Amino acid sequence: MRIFGKIETSLLKQSGGVMGAKVAQAVLGLGTALLLTRLFGAEVFGIYAYALATSTLLSLFTRLGFHAQSIYAINRAFADDRRDRTFTIIATALGTTAVLSALGGASLYLISLFVPDWEMAPSLAYGAPLVLVSALVQVIGSTITAFGRVVTGASVEAVVKPVIFLCAVGLLLLNATPEEIGYAGLLEAFIASQILLCIMSGSYLLWLARREAGPFRLYPKDIWSNIMEAKTFMMANAMLRLYQDMGTMSVGIFFGPVEVAFYRVADQASALILFGFQALQAVLRPRIAKAYAVGGEAKDQLQSQLTTITRWLAVLESPLMLAMIFASPWIVLIFGPEFGEAAPVLTILAVGQAFGVLCGLNGDMLNMTGHANIAARYALAALTVTAVLLWPATLVFGLYGPALAVATTRILWNVALARSARHLTGIHTTVLGAPSA
Repeated sequence: MRIFGKIETSLLKQSGGVMGAKVAQAVLGLGTALLLTRLFGAEVFGIYAYALATSTLLSLFTRLGFHAQSIYAINRAFADDRRDRTFTIIATALGTTAVLSALGGASLYLISLFVPDWEMAPSLAYGAPLVLVSALVQVIGSTITAFGRVVTGASVEAVVKPVIFLCAVGLLLLNATPEEIGYAGLLEAFIASQILLCIMSGSYLLWLARREAGPFRLYPKDIWSNIMEAKTFMMANAMLRLYQDMGTMSVGIFFGPVEVAFYRVADQASALILFGFQALQAVLRPRIAKAYAVGGEAKDQLQSQLTTITRWLAVLESPLMLAMIFASPWIVLIFGPEFGEAAPVLTILAVGQAFGVLCGLNGDMLNMTGHANIAARYALAALTVTAVLLWPATLVFGLYGPALAVATTRILWNVALARSARHLTGIHTTVLGAPSA
């Protein structure tokens, strides 16, 4: 039996390009955390990180699944020779996301008014603009990939987003000290930089849609059907962020800004394990959708490609997985000597991340083959289990409790998704591959 097969040249090029973007994202994310913790201290970074975690968590719901539905719907429209529906898909995605995000962000602001004495309340006051820009950037970036611009779409959130923010922080530091800037200055710089990114990437998306799909035409009758279809994709690719941000939110509820900083840097370090996995997601999502629409031999080719690249990914990332699990006491110290307490958190989270990589694109296989409702059910179940485990785990294990709850649920969730994907699509997503692979 061949363990590693050949990888299609175009797939290899796209995977390499997106992986480069994801590596840059991981490095920039870790570098940003390192810079902010060193310059502003754990407490300011904790409030800043909590604001981003709560807004990102809420944006996963206010985007309503359009980050995945737009890819599916646009590829389906092109396959059915109905590309004139493209603008309606994009307009529905961006318009609905903007309205829901504004409402969701306003709710965070109202919550901050009711709990003024809570240490993390200041972070919620920036909810409305943070949720809006976070959701729009996610939807715009993913929709760009629907037109075959996979590397460009992945780079919107992976590279351009942190670079613009770091430039904004640099401008602030030219005119003020870190003490004068504080968490408020950091959050305002983030919001301003992301508004600029929305304008730039949104303009590019509209230009691309006009070029690939022709003149803009709006079909009002399709709007509601697109919204209802998007709901089934709500949890697509959301669990990675949910696991990340639910843990951070739990720490903020039970502890203070410093502990949030400890957990957040451990979480960002463990996220390095996923850079190749996320590259694989971005590249193969459109291919899975097209293969399902075409049918026939495309399914066999997809199985072969998926198994091969998943196995190579596991081999290439194994040194990083092992380092995050066994060298965590030394890794966390790069953020400062006070971050030593975050080492066990990094080890626990890294185990869960590594297991997810070995299970492959199980969720995406369901979402892109007409089984998004099944994936959504598993995601809701995993979210519920995580929420139930967080409170008792935190009471018993302290700061390590949220990490244990998140890692445990991640493992169970991936096992369930892999089995479901195999049963419903016939595709084996894990590194084990199909029996005959």
